[in-house]
Amino acid sequence: MIPRSIYVILLCAILLNLVDADIRLKTTLSIRAGSTSFQPSSDTSNQTDNEDDVGGSDEEEDVSPIQEKPRKRSVMDYESISLALRLTCELNRKLFLATDSPSDDEASIFYTEPSKRKELKIFIRDIFQKLKCEDDPFVKAITLLYIDRACSVETDRTSPNGDQFLPCPFLNASNVHRLFLTANILALRAYRNELPHSLQYHDDITRYYAMALHTDKDSDDFIQQISEFEIGNMLEWMVQSLGSEGLTIHISEVNSYIEKWINLFEWESTEQ
Repeated sequence: MIPRSIYVILLCAILLNLVDADIRLKTTLSIRAGSTSFQPSSDTSNQTDNEDDVGGSDEEEDVSPIQEKPRKRSVMDYESISLALRLTCELNRKLFLATDSPSDDEASIFYTEPSKRKELKIFIRDIFQKLKCEDDPFVKAITLLYIDRACSVETDRTSPNGDQFLPCPFLNASNVHRLFLTANILALRAYRNELPHSLQYHDDITRYYAMALHTDKDSDDFIQQISEFEIGNMLEWMVQSLGSEGLTIHISEVNSYIEKWINLFEWESTEQ
């Protein structure tokens, strides 16, 4: 069975050596008694000693590159979130390859063609900036918990009259962008008490978020290509996929999630 929690999936992925090498911070996997965590490590491989023979000098000259001062990371930084999501996608891909199930990714409303996909960490950064939630770990945690609940096989999706709602698809490279965007808007609407009286999300509030996403008039921007109508459809699908619990999440669950995230990504709790 696929692990339910995103940070549990992340731990599994780390142990399977699925960590990609292009994360900005060079990290090492540190396994201590009772804990597994990322820890930043200084990279001294580029430091060289240059000996200048002109004038007979034997002194060594330090030509180490100037190290850029690392920025102070916010809690649940867009890079750590993108890493967790990408590792989850990779783990799901490997699990899918072990099955005989046919792929129906292109039939999903969350599908994005490969040529239109944006680098995930840049996409998440832009979403946070456009929707003004880059400094709010509470909204970020709710976003990931909604994705978890909407995609999980453990979620009870039986309606009061016995109907069964469909889950959102498991995270993969073709749907992760739109699933994250949808969950983030839902998290903001729940957090700001902007929920509709019914499940109809084609409303003025959705239009407001769509306009916020479309503020930059760059026709090549991937975000620009996601229409208000599509956003409304994705919101309605995900809300139904959340099952009987719906949008309700206990504050203690969110706080626990944030605490575990910080413990996993230790660089976020370190003053730079």
